[in-house]
Amino acid sequence: MATGNDIYYYKMTNDTGLAPCTEGRRLLTLALCARYTRPVAVPGDYVLGFSGKADGARLVYAAKVSSKLSGAAYWGEKYARRLDSVYADAQGRAVLRKGRNVENHNTQADLEYDVGARFEHGDVLLSRFEDFCYLGVKRIDLKRYPNLHDAVLSHRRRHRVKHEPKVRQELEGLIRWLWKEYGPGVHGEPIKPLDGAKCACGRQPKPSRSCRS
Repeated sequence: MATGNDIYYYKMTNDTGLAPCTEGRRLLTLALCARYTRPVAVPGDYVLGFSGKADGARLVYAAKVSSKLSGAAYWGEKYARRLDSVYADAQGRAVLRKGRNVENHNTQADLEYDVGARFEHGDVLLSRFEDFCYLGVKRIDLKRYPNLHDAVLSHRRRHRVKHEPKVRQELEGLIRWLWKEYGPGVHGEPIKPLDGAKCACGRQPKPSRSCRS
C-alpha cells in the first residue's frame, strides 16, 4: 500500500462520525472539516487523521482518495441520506438540509466554513471500501514509528504534506502495516459519536464537541 502520491495528515479535534463519515461501512467520505485538505488532495493521495496531543496523537483512520467531487456534486440527492450530508444545493446556493440539526454544523457561519455560500470549497474526498481503514475507538499509537510520532505531536494546525525523508518512510511503512494487520473497512465506532445520530457500527452515540479542523 505504499504510494508515490502525496500523503496528508492532520490532527482531528474530534472523531464524531461526521468527518470522516463511514455510514454504511462501504464508503468513507471526508465532506466536512479538513477545510484545507479537501481542495488539494487528489485521487491516489492518502489522508491520515490522528487524535490530539492529549490522546497521544494516535491514528484514527487512513484513507486513499478513490475519487473526488467538487462544487455542489456531493450535495444533491444521491448522497442526501448520509450522515455528513448536512447541506443541500438550492439552485447553486448552499443551504442547511431540512431535518438535519447536526451540532456544530447548523449555522450559516458553519456552512460558509465547510462548503462556502455557493459551494466554492464544497470538495468532498471519497474512499472505497478497499481503500480505507477506519479505527475510531481502536485507534493505535505510533511507538514503532518514532520519527512520525514526534512529527505528529509537534504539528499544530491544518495538514502536513511535505515530510522529512524518515517521516515519509515511516508513513509508507505505517500504511503497509495497517493494511496487513487490519485490512480495509470499519474496525471501530467513532470516538465521540454525535448525539442522536447512528454511527457506522450501530451503537447508540454520545454527545460530542466541534470537529472543525
